[in-house]
Amino acid sequence: RGDIEVLETQFIEYTDDGILVVKIPIREWQLNGVDNVQGGILTYMIDCVFGSMSFVTSGCNPVGTVDMTTNYLRPITAVDGEVTIRAKIVTNSKRVMHAEAKLYNGQGKLAVTASTNIMKLAAGK
Repeated sequence: RGDIEVLETQFIEYTDDGILVVKIPIREWQLNGVDNVQGGILTYMIDCVFGSMSFVTSGCNPVGTVDMTTNYLRPITAVDGEVTIRAKIVTNSKRVMHAEAKLYNGQGKLAVTASTNIMKLAAGK
């Protein structure tokens, strides 16, 4: 199973302005010792969405994350139940894509922002 499946991602919509909206349930294995979702897991969630978007955008050719900046604005707790991620490919050049995402808690409040650069890899590499 791929990462997007492990997270039990539910695809909600792809808007006319190119925003992919997904929901991901919060599971016990994602929580740290104080019942917050561990920050690296939140980044993992967003990176999985970026990866799926960029793979499709590249014509289903291999891609790889070059870098990713994540800003944690508020914690995600087990009580949230799920998170919503809204992601968009901002630029798509011959070799690199730039994408941005916002992750919202169960009450719809902004909790995490992220941006990434994704390299388009040669087919078969």
